[in-house]
Amino acid sequence: MMQNEYNFIHWYNLKTTKIMPLQRMDIQKLIDSTSNKEEKELLRVFPELLDSLRDMLETGDKDMLDAKTHFQEAAEYTLPQCKNVQALMFMKVFKELAKDSGEKELKLVRIVAWCFEMIYSSFKLIDELIFDKTVDADARPCYHRVTGTGIEASNDAFFVLCLMYMILQKYIADDSKLMAIESMFRYVGLNDTDTLQRVERIALKLGHFAKVKEDYLNCYGNKEVFGKTGSNIEQNKMCWLIVTALNQADDKQKDILKANYGRPNENCISKVKAVYQDLDLTSTFRTFEKTAHRDLLEEISKMGDDLPKNFMFEIANNILNWEDTRYFFKC
Repeated sequence: MMQNEYNFIHWYNLKTTKIMPLQRMDIQKLIDSTSNKEEKELLRVFPELLDSLRDMLETGDKDMLDAKTHFQEAAEYTLPQCKNVQALMFMKVFKELAKDSGEKELKLVRIVAWCFEMIYSSFKLIDELIFDKTVDADARPCYHRVTGTGIEASNDAFFVLCLMYMILQKYIADDSKLMAIESMFRYVGLNDTDTLQRVERIALKLGHFAKVKEDYLNCYGNKEVFGKTGSNIEQNKMCWLIVTALNQADDKQKDILKANYGRPNENCISKVKAVYQDLDLTSTFRTFEKTAHRDLLEEISKMGDDLPKNFMFEIANNILNWEDTRYFFKC
């Protein structure tokens, strides 16, 4: 095992971290529970990554056995038992671009896709623990709540991020493998600067569209659908609704918003929402939504047929209709 990996496992302080058992992963049950073929293939790859994790964290130190078990449980709870939207989106784009890829190449790309999930999961754990102070997400208790570790769960968030680097080092460090992935992307036409800039511009607009919709649903969405209670108002988040409200409000309304926004009090939250209603922000949002969707479809239609137009059309349409599903990407 490499020195940096050894240092990482010993950096994790068992004396200050309360280790509690999590719901263990039943990979076959997860595979059987989805009808999505690509999701099944992604889940079949994950046990191999767990085996690699155990091998990479092998120190020969018996005192670290509990830490290894805890890290495995952390990876199981925060990765395959979620919806894996990032990995599925990555695979869908890749397969649309590289239709002739063989199973050997696809397995390597699925490993990279899991690395995207590790990055997202790490940020999500920190967001739930520190910024949102979320109790439930994805229709189940947040990781820090299940483990009972509180702020110390941030250790596990950094572990998941480190796991991504460790996986890449094992599977992708070989220069020939890196060149193979790069050549696959070049083969499908993503080596042209103008094309990359066009795709990036549309991707940023899709991201903005999705974020504004998420901000709106955080206030007005159905908790039973989205798996969590919106908390942007009490958490003092600088989201689309409050920015738009401050731009449209008169002095009296601004005073109400300044006095009540960012306060974890139901009465304060109600006063903020009352201003939103007086300003008719729902109508403002619907106008934005319609315009953003129309502009996106127009710009996507101008893309070349060798680019993932169908995927981008699908994402734009899913964001528009993102009202009754937990995720705008339908797995």
